[in-house]
Amino acid sequence: MFQQQLTLWEAAHYLGVSRAKLSRLAKEGVLRFRHSPLDRRVKLFRIDDLDDILARSRRLYAPTRRRALGAQGVGPPQDREPAARA
Repeated sequence: MFQQQLTLWEAAHYLGVSRAKLSRLAKEGVLRFRHSPLDRRVKLFRIDDLDDILARSRRLYAPTRRRALGAQGVGPPQDREPAARA
C-alpha cells in the first residue's frame, strides 16, 4: 500500500517548523524518515508520522496556550471578566 511522503522542506512546512528543527528531530530519532531511492541526501517523511507528531504536540501544549490566551483577554467571552468602562 502506498503511503504519501514529504521531503524535508515539505514536512517542515506541514508542521510549521524550520528545516533545521525537523532535521534535528529526525537525527535524534523523534521522527522516522527514509532516504529517497533516487537521492540518498533527500529525507522522506510519512504523513502519518507527521500527523502523530502534530497530535502529540497539540495534547501537550494546548491547555497551556488556552490559559495564556484567556489571561490576555483573547479567549471566549464567557472565560473573560467584563472590561471596565471608562
